[in-house]
Amino acid sequence: MPSRCDNGAEQDGGSAYALSVARPVGLDKAPAALLVSGTWRRDGVADDPAVEAAQELAGRLADAIGDEPLRDVAERAEIAHTTISDMLNGRTWPTFVSIFRLERALGAQLWPSGHTEG
Repeated sequence: MPSRCDNGAEQDGGSAYALSVARPVGLDKAPAALLVSGTWRRDGVADDPAVEAAQELAGRLADAIGDEPLRDVAERAEIAHTTISDMLNGRTWPTFVSIFRLERALGAQLWPSGHTEG
């Protein structure tokens, strides 16, 4: 049976493997770095729907958090407060697990709708 290592990897019979996160093809920079103009979560303009979706998610997350301290939200969602800060500021791509846990902790829909047309 695998056991958890200090670095978050799992160890199974002497070999450790890290939990990896898939990177979107062509989106190897932070979302905010991919804006064509403007600033993140304000007037930012992107030419990629994935960046627009990340902006919308960040806005919904900010609205759902309101004035609550990030550390309190992070504790309920069981994710690092720095991850929430990075999502809010466009420094990282949100993961499925982070979105799922935040939606449950905040009782709010964070995933943007209307980004399915190609």
